[in-house]
Amino acid sequence: MRPNFLIVGAPKCGTTAMWKYLQQHPDIFLSPRKDMHYFGSDLDFRVRTRFSKKEYEDFFSDAKEKARGEASVWYLFSKHAAEEIHAYDPNMKIIIMLRDPIPLMYAHYTQMRLNALGDEDITTFEEALAAEAARKRGQRIPKHNTLPSALFYTEIGRLSIQIQRYLDVFPREQILFLFQEDMGKNMEEVYRQTLEFLDVDLNHQTSFERVNTHKEIRSEWIRTLIGATPQSIKSLLSSKRRVKVSRWLRRVNMKHAQRPNLDPKLERKLRLEFSSEIDALSAVIGRNLEHWKHREL
Repeated sequence: MRPNFLIVGAPKCGTTAMWKYLQQHPDIFLSPRKDMHYFGSDLDFRVRTRFSKKEYEDFFSDAKEKARGEASVWYLFSKHAAEEIHAYDPNMKIIIMLRDPIPLMYAHYTQMRLNALGDEDITTFEEALAAEAARKRGQRIPKHNTLPSALFYTEIGRLSIQIQRYLDVFPREQILFLFQEDMGKNMEEVYRQTLEFLDVDLNHQTSFERVNTHKEIRSEWIRTLIGATPQSIKSLLSSKRRVKVSRWLRRVNMKHAQRPNLDPKLERKLRLEFSSEIDALSAVIGRNLEHWKHREL
């Protein structure tokens, strides 16, 4: 068996929640491993498990369910993934999850700050945005960053061109657009739409527990320790044991917290900058998004 649907992103738009919810449906198989990124040969992962076609398809080999898929959030951002997916299976169903690009970028920045290995070392969002041009030249990339292009926040927020790459190769009826704001208002209806798109039983009941809520680092010192374990400690622990210790440290070093508000002055600046992008996105997907131009986080 092979996958016949993909959740392709965008990041911080509810992909993890949908991945977990769909796993509960008896007619749906979702790879237990999220963010496999088999497609997207241009993605500049510094550390990446590159699967052969056989290794990738082995994840689905025992799946008997009608709908079989996986979720990888950088497929949407990738310049090559859409064509690679189409070459793999032109009948693939594509789920694209979206939200207002301003909170998307800000939430992604805070996630990068949170990542245990230190994907983002700039302490304010405004400074990180200002560093984007230098980072595209290969400068100011944190030592332990795992995906340099994930630091290109404004490029990530420009969703219309990313979506157009999929519309260029897949018919519109093979693409489902889901919005995080709709999930917040009526998750049951969004879930039903997804089941209908995947052509599976619509009557299945599932629990919609909140997932991936915002967290903060308790200790920067512990995060640094996780990312750069001294050789003396490495020599005392097996690689398997180090992974367990690292996961435990990451877990205890997190605390649930409300995401700090974006600076109003910066938000107004971004709203103006992204006004034409929101118009372009509205045109591409056929949905009025005028309210995104004026809302506050």
